[in-house]
Amino acid sequence: KSHPNVFPISYNISICIKFHVVVSRNSQIDANFIEKIDNGVIDQMAQESKFILWFDQIRIEDIPLVGGKNASLGEMYQELTRQGVKIPNGFATTSDAYWYLLASAGILEPLKNTLAGLDKNSPVEELASKGKKARELVLGAKIPADLWDQIKAAYDRLSEQYGKDTDV
Repeated sequence: KSHPNVFPISYNISICIKFHVVVSRNSQIDANFIEKIDNGVIDQMAQESKFILWFDQIRIEDIPLVGGKNASLGEMYQELTRQGVKIPNGFATTSDAYWYLLASAGILEPLKNTLAGLDKNSPVEELASKGKKARELVLGAKIPADLWDQIKAAYDRLSEQYGKDTDV
């Protein structure tokens, strides 16, 4: 919370894993994202707050946008709160926020190069070495101010609901 340009380590580790999974499954996603940057779509998304979605906006169909855990939380929040079950509110950063971070920090290509050639048969030592390099890139990334402002505003809104220093 105190440093505006660093996510918790657990978040950074999951970014490395998600990056490899996304790139290995769909090599077009980064090209599509770069096209969005070139066409000004990402700047518009940042202004319209498309980098943050609240649980009441997320359905299970949003797995590509917010990941499986967040999509499940959104689905539970929407379905169970209306039945009287108390589910804490929350928000998710979107995959567009993730790609925006990678592009803005200039680490997209270095990450791709670091993780190139990895597969399930790679030796453990290679996985560890490449994982360390990927973590270093992500941990060193600076979160763009506009993205950080949206995350902070969402956290502040959540803190208004649940009290100061709400755990996320």
